[in-house]
Amino acid sequence: MKPLILFFLLMIPAFGRLGETLEQCRVRYGKETKVLQEKPVVRLFRKDGFDLSITFAKEVARQILVTRTPDAAGSRGKDLAEAEAKAFLEANGNGSPWVSEFGGMMYSTKDGQRSATKDKESLLMAFDSDL
Repeated sequence: MKPLILFFLLMIPAFGRLGETLEQCRVRYGKETKVLQEKPVVRLFRKDGFDLSITFAKEVARQILVTRTPDAAGSRGKDLAEAEAKAFLEANGNGSPWVSEFGGMMYSTKDGQRSATKDKESLLMAFDSDL
């Protein structure tokens, strides 16, 4: 099991980072694939088989919605693996450990600054409490 977790930890650069600017996100993922909204600023990025819809407020990423990139038929495929979810949380905890609630459907950082929700359609949403 540890090699699998290590593999997903190596993939952490694919996951969004709360607190990054739009320019930092462009460096991390390349140019956004779609402008979803101007007020607030919401951009769609694609990287390593994931779609990242990132909402910016006060010029930094405050909310990130992660899904698998759909295939040609529009299917998003399997749910996020537990190791993928853990890697996403680790990348966005700002140094604070995450606490799982409701059977792994909700998470919050121990310092109470960030939270995340994982649903059955393979979506993982994280947001900064300052939003």
